[in-house]
Amino acid sequence: MKIRELKAYIQRKFSCKVNTPQCQRARAKALFLIEGKLSDHYAKVLDYGQEILRSNPGSTVNIGVKSNPNGNYFQCICICFKALKDGWNNSCRRVIGLDGCFLKGRVKGELLSAIGRDANDEIYLIAWAVVNVENKDNWKWFVELLGADICFEQGRGLTLISDQHKGLVESVKELMSYAKHRQCARHIYANFRKNFNGEMAFFEVDRACGAVENGISESFNSVIVEARRKPLLTMLEGIRLYCMERFEVMSSKAKTWEKEICPNISKKMNYFHTNMRNWLVYPAGGSVFEIRNGYDAYKVDLNAHYCSCKLCKDKFIAAYTKTINPMNGSKMWPKTPYKKPLPPKERRMPSRPTIKRKRHEIENKSKYPTVSNAGRPETCRICLQIGHNARTCKNEKQLPPPKPKRPTGRPRNDDFDDRIKCGRGSRGGNRGRAGDRGGGVRVIINDDDDFVDHYMENENEHVIYDDEGVPNSQTQTCVPETQYDADGDLQEVPVRDEEDSEDFWNIIPN
Repeated sequence: MKIRELKAYIQRKFSCKVNTPQCQRARAKALFLIEGKLSDHYAKVLDYGQEILRSNPGSTVNIGVKSNPNGNYFQCICICFKALKDGWNNSCRRVIGLDGCFLKGRVKGELLSAIGRDANDEIYLIAWAVVNVENKDNWKWFVELLGADICFEQGRGLTLISDQHKGLVESVKELMSYAKHRQCARHIYANFRKNFNGEMAFFEVDRACGAVENGISESFNSVIVEARRKPLLTMLEGIRLYCMERFEVMSSKAKTWEKEICPNISKKMNYFHTNMRNWLVYPAGGSVFEIRNGYDAYKVDLNAHYCSCKLCKDKFIAAYTKTINPMNGSKMWPKTPYKKPLPPKERRMPSRPTIKRKRHEIENKSKYPTVSNAGRPETCRICLQIGHNARTCKNEKQLPPPKPKRPTGRPRNDDFDDRIKCGRGSRGGNRGRAGDRGGGVRVIINDDDDFVDHYMENENEHVIYDDEGVPNSQTQTCVPETQYDADGDLQEVPVRDEEDSEDFWNIIPN
């Protein structure tokens, strides 16, 4: 739960306000009670690997530690369940996507993954590993273990899809020299555009290369984004539970399909139905045929209901036939006689810590747009030049231009050519003091008129002027009638309603 959501939840449920530091400390304490100490996760990692081998025989767990005089520090771990590698070997296409993503918890690192495609063209997780950094040595270690698990010596008949990470490209070239290694089209285009932009992009090439995006790996990274924020064992358990639940969901879903072709593949076949005329059929004898379209060719056996494309329903079911067996809790894990590993030393990452991945300019924008500085020119506050900021500035400091002085006082109102000056202040109501600070209105006429000052103290009094400031001849000024008693003293007359104004008011024309 985010800090903002936690503050709103506490205020809504307990009717009390809390600040951000209080919520941060409360969440940290709750996570400590649930997940335990960080050192406990790495101390139990050997026991966790032993529990995987006990509950799922035939699986692969490889843990690396670094020996120091102070103790053994955790280095890496690679996990591949037997149900996953058997399902991929039996029924999945020979295409694997390799990718890495950052860990977002307290201990920084990388999560390497190998993702395949099932018969319905969906994600099929094969193996994953946690390393301290994404470099050539770690990729070489992971690719070597992956090749041993899927039984592909030198990568014969295998296609790998990845980004253009230098360590990964070199590792695949050394360990799987016969595999067809394809780079993701998005990464190729991003690097190509960086070097050849604008008119430099239009030139002739001597050959063309088809490529596809590594979308299956990117999709898996987004699925486990919440697990990547958690400690080591909690994250690994989250990935294992995701795979175990997905196996059951996919197996149950396949039983409801009526057609022999998987739904996603059936949609593609309907879409490309008009291009089916380009496929040629070559009989091979009996019920065996070869279907060919250019360089694409598949073997079809009508009697056996078999197609080498591995896009049929039975291949999908075979991929999820075996299941990942459940595991016991940490209290029941077998104890290993080895020395307990220590957490890796915390590494200070360069620049400000970030959580979100930096998107390239060619990528689709987030569906939750935020205020961004994209497209805004940067202005350096040191040299006052455009194109860089103060952090990378190497020029001399320049003084900013002086700001123009603002006029003081209140601007004059010359709408009536100095004939009429009306002021209504913000202090007081309709019956406030006349002048610029009260609610009353003061009308000042120059000496050519009959009177100089007229104070409108009553809301029923009104004087109307035309656009040029001249009193309207049809306008009447209403003033209260003054009455005296028999002795000649001034008598106060109470204010009446407007309906009785003819008896109470003395109408005097202007």
